[in-house]
Amino acid sequence: MEPVESDERTPNLKRYLEKLGIALGELYGKRILDIGAGGLYFAKEAWLAHEIKVFSVEPDLTESISRYYGLFAYATACCQTSPELEAFQITLRRTVRAFGQALPFKDESFDYVVSIFGVPFMIKNYFEGLLAINEGLRVLRHKGTLIFYPLESQFFDIKENTALKAEMLVLRKFPDFRIVLSPYDDPEAMRTLTRVIIKKG
Repeated sequence: MEPVESDERTPNLKRYLEKLGIALGELYGKRILDIGAGGLYFAKEAWLAHEIKVFSVEPDLTESISRYYGLFAYATACCQTSPELEAFQITLRRTVRAFGQALPFKDESFDYVVSIFGVPFMIKNYFEGLLAINEGLRVLRHKGTLIFYPLESQFFDIKENTALKAEMLVLRKFPDFRIVLSPYDDPEAMRTLTRVIIKKG
């Protein structure tokens, strides 16, 4: 994987990419959707450091708005422009308040659909989780990649991956996709967690 240098402007980007198992170079020129984006760290830092377009979905924008006004107040007090503030403004324009189970985007809109500790981790209802996975596949372009991390065991049998595939085929008609389970030794969680990677087409 292409190394990503961390600096004071992008303290989270390297960690995000490692959890997703994505090389930075794979994202250039792509449209990326981050579901359950929290404080918009991924989208803001990806644009600030590399001008990579990440669109965000988050049902509660309280954290991101609070962070924005903090940056705005700091820039105003210093009477200077802030690249970080400008990046945050751009990021907010690419953010919608919505749930992963009902994405407000047209079919095949994104090259990557990702979620870190969002979908299906924060969705405890099995069928709601499957609906969110199917919504991610709906907005994913042909030859695109969906990555959700970590995957709860209730949504996937680690040894038998046919169950989830059958469920998805019932819920949505995606005749051509491939599911890969990828373990990741997460240093923050201090245990091995699992990514689900679904390649469409």
